[in-house]
Amino acid sequence: MTSMSSWRWPWTRVLLVVVALHTSTTLHWVVAAIFLALAVDYTQHYGVVRRESAPGRLERLRADHAWTSDHASNRSTFNLGLHADHHLRPALEYSQLANDERSLQAPLGYPGLLLLALVPPLWSRVMNLRLRD
Repeated sequence: MTSMSSWRWPWTRVLLVVVALHTSTTLHWVVAAIFLALAVDYTQHYGVVRRESAPGRLERLRADHAWTSDHASNRSTFNLGLHADHHLRPALEYSQLANDERSLQAPLGYPGLLLLALVPPLWSRVMNLRLRD
C-alpha cells in the first residue's frame, strides 16, 4: 500500500501542474480577448459624440457617428471595418455591408489602428485630424 500511494503522488502533482498551466494559459487568452474587444470598440467610436436633441433623447444616428475602416484587412475580419453601415442598417448580414462615404474614414485597417492606439500621442495626432475634417 505504501509503495502504491508513493507511486500515485507524483502523478497527482503533475496533473495539478498541468491543470494550473492550462488555467493560466486560458486566463491569458481571456485577458487578450477582452483587451482586443475593448481596443476595437475604442477605435470604432473614438471621438464620436451624439448630442441630446431633447432632454433624455439623443440625436438621430448618422453615418459620421462611427468610424469606417475599409482597407484590405477588412476582408479578413468579416467586414468589421464597415462599422458605420452596421449601425445604420443593423439588419444586414456582414457580407451586405458597404462603405458609407459620409462616415468617418479611418486611415488604417484594424491591425494598424490597434498598433496606433498603443501609442496615445501618435493616435491623437493622427485621428484628431480626421475628426476635424
